[in-house]
Amino acid sequence: MKKIAIIALLAMVLIVGVASAYVLTIDCPLKLPVGAPLPVMGTTTFPAGTTVDLVFSSSGQTSNMISTVPVTIGEDKNFNVVFETTGLNGGMYKVEAIPRGDYQSKLSSDSITIRVVELIDRSDMLHITSPINQVIPNALLIEGYISKAGNSGVKLDVIGPVGKAFGPAYIGTASRSGNPDGYFSQYISVEEPGNYNARFSDSTGYIGEKIFGVKATVTPVPVVTTEGTLLFTPTPTTPRPVQTKTQVPTPTKSDAPVAGIIAGLGIAGFFALRK
Repeated sequence: MKKIAIIALLAMVLIVGVASAYVLTIDCPLKLPVGAPLPVMGTTTFPAGTTVDLVFSSSGQTSNMISTVPVTIGEDKNFNVVFETTGLNGGMYKVEAIPRGDYQSKLSSDSITIRVVELIDRSDMLHITSPINQVIPNALLIEGYISKAGNSGVKLDVIGPVGKAFGPAYIGTASRSGNPDGYFSQYISVEEPGNYNARFSDSTGYIGEKIFGVKATVTPVPVVTTEGTLLFTPTPTTPRPVQTKTQVPTPTKSDAPVAGIIAGLGIAGFFALRK
C-alpha cells in the first residue's frame, strides 16, 4: 500500500509539474545583411495576456542591448516582431525572449528562447560615382558600381522628401573590359528639393544606401548700372516696415518782413486812390 501511495504521489507531482511548464519558442534568420530588417517569429503555450520581452543585443563577452520590444500574447499564441539593423556593424548578435513575472521559472526544457544572428556588412560593395549634391533640373542622376556584380543587376529603391521617388525595381548592371564589377546608371527626374535616400539590394539581400542632396535652381536677376548690366543671385530677405514723418511747415524769420512789406504797399495804394 505504501508503494502504491508513493507512486500515486509521484504521478501527481509529475502531472502538476507538466501542467505548470510552458513552451516558448522563437525563430529568425541566422544570417542577414546589415541594414536589412530582422524578423522574429514566436509561438508559446503561455496563457493569453502574458507579456514577453524580446531583446535584441550584441553577442560576445560584452553584450550591449540595442532594442527591446514587449509582446503581449494573444489568443492564437503566435507573435511577430521586426528589429532594424541599419547602422550596425557586421558581427554576431542575439535575440532573446524573456517572460515577465514568475513565468521565467515555468519554461519547459523544450523552449528555445535565444537565437544567435550573424550580420554581414556588404556596404563596402557599393560605390557611387555621380555627385552626391545635385541641382534641379539635372537631378537626380545615380551612377556607380557594385563590386563583383557583373551583369546580374541591382535593385534600387529611392525615397525623397515627399515619399517614393523610384522603385523598388531592378536596374541593369554591366561589366566593363573584363572587370567583374557591375556598373549602373539611373536618371530620376525630381522636382522637389531635399534629401533622397537610395537603397541598394540584390538577390542575396540588402547591400547599402546613399543619401543625395538636391537643391532648387536659383535664377540670377539682371541689374542695370551705369557701367552695364550685371547679374546677381537674389538672397531672400525679410522686408522691414518703412516709417515716414509728415513735415509740418513752420514760419521762419524771413517770412515776417515780407508779409509786412506787402501789407504796407497795400495801405499806401489805398490812400493814393482816395486822393
